[in-house]
Amino acid sequence: MQLVGRVKWLYESVVRAFVVIGCVFIVLMAVFIGANVIIRYFVPAVSLSWVTEVTPWMLIYVTFLAAGWLLRSEGHVKLELVYERLAPRTADLVSAVTSVLAAVMWLIVGSYGVLATLEDIQGDVVTMTTLQVPEFAILMALPIGSFILVVEVLRRAYRHALRYREQGAKAMAQEATELDVVEKEATKPQWNGM
Repeated sequence: MQLVGRVKWLYESVVRAFVVIGCVFIVLMAVFIGANVIIRYFVPAVSLSWVTEVTPWMLIYVTFLAAGWLLRSEGHVKLELVYERLAPRTADLVSAVTSVLAAVMWLIVGSYGVLATLEDIQGDVVTMTTLQVPEFAILMALPIGSFILVVEVLRRAYRHALRYREQGAKAMAQEATELDVVEKEATKPQWNGM
């Protein structure tokens, strides 16, 4: 049990670190783009050309590293219009099923990301830009983020499946109680006033 606790602690720490890295990248992107605009305005001959290369890569990392945390906090886009109209138990069932489907999808995306990253490592592929960064350094965000998303959507599916089951048990207990009341009412002797 101690091993499970340590693995969970390590996983949670990694997810939190990814969120911090994502926040730092967002701030750096704002600073880089702002500095580039200011420099271009005051010194038109000078430009930070590397900013237009680095910011999209940072955006990829922000997207994939923080996505798992965002999913955990239920911050992703979902069809509220549909979910509001569903009974709570049905909404939990739909959430559990769609979470399992999302896990399958992220496994496929992550597998592709691993294959593409390994291919780029083996081929020594670099970007066709000024900085010539190894492409695997950019692609690595895809399998890492996909792994986190698989774990989070499976955790989400488990939570919703448990709630679905608990609500079913409560509904059955309530039905049994109501049936007992109805049966007791039916077995009471009736007084007809005579």
